[in-house]
Amino acid sequence: LEAATEQRGRGLEEAQDILEFNQHLDKIEAWIRDKEMMVQANETGRDYEHCTALLRKLDDLDSDMKVDDKHVRTIQALAHKLLQQGP
Repeated sequence: LEAATEQRGRGLEEAQDILEFNQHLDKIEAWIRDKEMMVQANETGRDYEHCTALLRKLDDLDSDMKVDDKHVRTIQALAHKLLQQGP
């Protein structure tokens, strides 16, 4: 009975890890799609003010990438943990 309880606990932990991994992955994929759309807009700027606004958007993109690096590392750690748990 104790072994069955322990095995079930491991199964629940694995299921929780998979769920957390998928949630993080969904967030990162949505972030990537959003940034791809922004970059692919091919806006070159109508005037000086518009150009500076576009530059600010790109600077924000760069800072977002640094922040989301943490999320990528979290996903990598979860993926490694899932691989260690086996099939």
